[in-house]
Amino acid sequence: MIEKKYCNDFASNISFLDYEVKENRIICEIEGYSLYNIFLWQQELINKLLKKHTEVILEMHFVNFDFVKEVKLTRPIEIWQGRNCSYQCCYCLNRGTCNEYSGMLDKDFKMTAKNDEQLYNLYLQVEANASGLNDLKDDIRKQIDAKIEENKGVLELKQLGLNLKIQQITKDSFPVKKAIEHNLLDEKTCSVKIGEMRKKIAGKQELEKHIVKVPFQKKLVIE
Repeated sequence: MIEKKYCNDFASNISFLDYEVKENRIICEIEGYSLYNIFLWQQELINKLLKKHTEVILEMHFVNFDFVKEVKLTRPIEIWQGRNCSYQCCYCLNRGTCNEYSGMLDKDFKMTAKNDEQLYNLYLQVEANASGLNDLKDDIRKQIDAKIEENKGVLELKQLGLNLKIQQITKDSFPVKKAIEHNLLDEKTCSVKIGEMRKKIAGKQELEKHIVKVPFQKKLVIE
């Protein structure tokens, strides 16, 4: 679960990567929902600092969780020398001239279609692959979790110099009755489970008339 396919240009902002180095501590903000990734730019920076310090602390602020995680490393990480592209490459300001990115598209996806039929078939193929990869990812995660539990909560990755653990993440909750009582609910603070709401107002015309259609997503329709 150690992500190694990431932009290696950690010294600039072309990939929207922001970090701060204080002595032997790397401080950075991370978007996303995985706590198991140590990206390539982080690995390279860790190895660089380990030439000056006996220990490097990676302090990651997960903005989606409002959670801070620290990883202490004393040994250099063996950098994987394969393709170093990831989803963030799609938003990189330098993607038009990046050889790694253009190579990824050419080797991995073959994004060329001679006609509209091939383009549609390519869409179906990528969609199927994405679904299969998600299933595989979930299965691998279950295997990792099982190994962590078998090893009393810690899975040692000796070659990477890391330990994997499972940590329960919490999020804030607020009583709905209190929110209603204090007029805290509006379009910005509340989302409705429309399916459950529909069950409660079924047959009540004075309430059903307030159900309106709003744009949700665009679907491909086959005729």
